[in-house]
Amino acid sequence: MLDVICEKCSGRLTVEGLNTFSSCPGCRLKQKVVLFSSIEKEPEKGAAPEAVLDDHAACINHPEKSAAALCDGCGAYICNLCDIEIEKQHLCPRCFNNTADEISSVSKKTELHDSRALAIAFVSILIGPLSLLTAPIAIGWALFHWNKINTPYKRGKWRFVVTLMIATGLFFGWSVWLIYRIWI
Repeated sequence: MLDVICEKCSGRLTVEGLNTFSSCPGCRLKQKVVLFSSIEKEPEKGAAPEAVLDDHAACINHPEKSAAALCDGCGAYICNLCDIEIEKQHLCPRCFNNTADEISSVSKKTELHDSRALAIAFVSILIGPLSLLTAPIAIGWALFHWNKINTPYKRGKWRFVVTLMIATGLFFGWSVWLIYRIWI
């Protein structure tokens, strides 16, 4: 078990497993803890850290440790502890933080597609006959993103269902009204 500090209230968050969601007992914020792979490993019994030899380079952050790689971002020597290997690159912690937005496998935001679809459906209610155009957009959004709920907290598909009901009702309602107005 790891002891982690909550990002919101700075309370103690007890994490039982990596890459799982845990709730903070203080503020109830659900957080996902992802750790570097070296933290998961048990230290080898009796193995000492690699000391820097006279003809070897030292880590820029840990001068007492031997360098294991060069940072692809800044070219600094880094030890095994500092080496973050991601997408076939070796990065030091500073370069990783600076380029995290550019790395495709690092996601920092959550897309709430179900809420967007519901918002489009509600806007369709407000714009009257123009919902003949926006209701199909809401329906398409809901159906296309039906299985794309990936949030740190549980979200059901009820927003998609409500979106489909509202948008379908609006579309057929305005279609019938339009046909009635044209024929009479």
